[in-house]
Amino acid sequence: MKQYPKVNYIGNKEKIAEWIIENIPIKKGKILDLFSGGCSLSYAFKKANFSVISNDILYSNFCISKAIIENSNNILKINITPSDLQNFYTKKSYANISWLTNVLYFDYEVKELSCIINYANTLNNYDKFMLLALLRRAMIRKIPYSRMCIKWEEIVKFRDEELSYQKYGRRRAYHNISFLEHIYQNLNQYNNSIFDNGLKNLSFHLDCLDMIEKINEVDLIYIDPPYPSTMNNYFNFYGAFDKIFNKEISFHTDFTNKNEF
Repeated sequence: MKQYPKVNYIGNKEKIAEWIIENIPIKKGKILDLFSGGCSLSYAFKKANFSVISNDILYSNFCISKAIIENSNNILKINITPSDLQNFYTKKSYANISWLTNVLYFDYEVKELSCIINYANTLNNYDKFMLLALLRRAMIRKIPYSRMCIKWEEIVKFRDEELSYQKYGRRRAYHNISFLEHIYQNLNQYNNSIFDNGLKNLSFHLDCLDMIEKINEVDLIYIDPPYPSTMNNYFNFYGAFDKIFNKEISFHTDFTNKNEF
């Protein structure tokens, strides 16, 4: 799908988004994407000139939605160096996320992450969400298998570039570059994904049932929840991002449980 940026999201419907749009019963109006996830369908709906309401219970997904769905014209312009970033270090902010050390990242990486979080908090509205969407991508990209539930021993093993080369024929050096470098590598791609479809598009961070109660009227609700099968624990996959921002929220229904689906 042209312009849609790389988000690294399990279950992403990017490859079939256009087919889905061709087969929905309406061609214009307002669509609620109730479980927006990586926002591939929200983005496709926006490109197809629908007014989009994009919702997800995960804050990490909400950040993507704010950055590329609700945002219609804000381009992120940053020019911060690793040296500049050090000015945003505080012992308190580092301590708040130090639980990540030797769980998902090395200690020096957690310190860099704390600086980026503090820097992001100095930005306004869509600039902040653009940076957070890029940071989310960087955090996932640095972890083998792109999931935040991988055991530390496995992370260390597969971040060994020589071992990775021997086992898979490629070094996966991207696991070992800094968060800031990842952000700069993807900045243009995320900026190029921004467009205005001339309609109002909104992003929400709510449980699905709360979202249903909140809306007044839409023409279509697109529902693609986690299914009761394997590879469906999105709170484990991406929840560490929500935790470092204290944005975890409870949910009413566990769609991964086949008895409740």
